[in-house]
Amino acid sequence: MKPNESIQIEFIKDLLRKGLDRKDILPKFTEIYHKSEKTFNTRLAIAKIAISDENKRNEDIRQELTEQSIREAVNEAIVSDEVLEGILCKIACGNMEVEEIIKGVPVLRSISPSEITGAVAQLFKKRGSYSATKTEVAITEGLKSITITPASQRKNDSDTPS
Repeated sequence: MKPNESIQIEFIKDLLRKGLDRKDILPKFTEIYHKSEKTFNTRLAIAKIAISDENKRNEDIRQELTEQSIREAVNEAIVSDEVLEGILCKIACGNMEVEEIIKGVPVLRSISPSEITGAVAQLFKKRGSYSATKTEVAITEGLKSITITPASQRKNDSDTPS
């Protein structure tokens, strides 16, 4: 690309960044550079691609910085079981607001019902409510009699007379 072409493209990019449209940029371009509309269209296409690439790079950098700050916040927020249970209780009661980052803008929102359900499930899991129950199955005379007794209701072997 010739130096003059890159100057023209930078001129168009500056005007595009200011929010001007093609119809506003064309008269200024032809007045300053005395080039045809076809040349302008070529330079405009190149400028739009360059701006799009710049925006993508900037968005990637912003996203990486956001992820890095979230990772740092998580590492700093590793807490004890009691504090974690307190946070889960607040979520389960719906007494919290969550900061969510949408397109780089932090937004406060209330807890969703699925998040409340998830918090309750985590609390029950943490407290052992979902632990497996041992059962004893006794089959007598083929399939005529089947008895299923939970382990908590079963008598100890020492309690039964021999």
